[in-house]
Amino acid sequence: MHLGKQWNVFFCDVQYYPSGNTPSVYWREHAWALEDCVCRVFQNGCLLSEESDRREKAGKAPVVPVTEQVCQKFIKRKCFLGWPVLAKFPIPSPCGCNGKQGSLEIKKFLNLCELQKYAAECNKPYISYSKC
Repeated sequence: MHLGKQWNVFFCDVQYYPSGNTPSVYWREHAWALEDCVCRVFQNGCLLSEESDRREKAGKAPVVPVTEQVCQKFIKRKCFLGWPVLAKFPIPSPCGCNGKQGSLEIKKFLNLCELQKYAAECNKPYISYSKC
């Protein structure tokens, strides 16, 4: 994977991932972005790129890659009421080998804002979430 500086876009190289052809949720190389003007940390740049593409296809604004320092300025200070959510967080394999399959931890949050705040403040990317 490399960052195309001219366009500020992530490109995924197939050989970059141990799995061979898809970005692994267990490959740790955190990438930071703004998603609807809210800071979000991704497990890696390819997952960021996939999410951005998915959003564009759904008619939403793409995520905007930024530095960690810029992203931190867009963490919400207060969260208001909302639906509870469950989020999946990738846990590294016991050997600590980057890219090797580990497990997924499921955590419950009061709402999406609380999930986003936790993930950005604690540098813990989530790979998906759903309403409870």
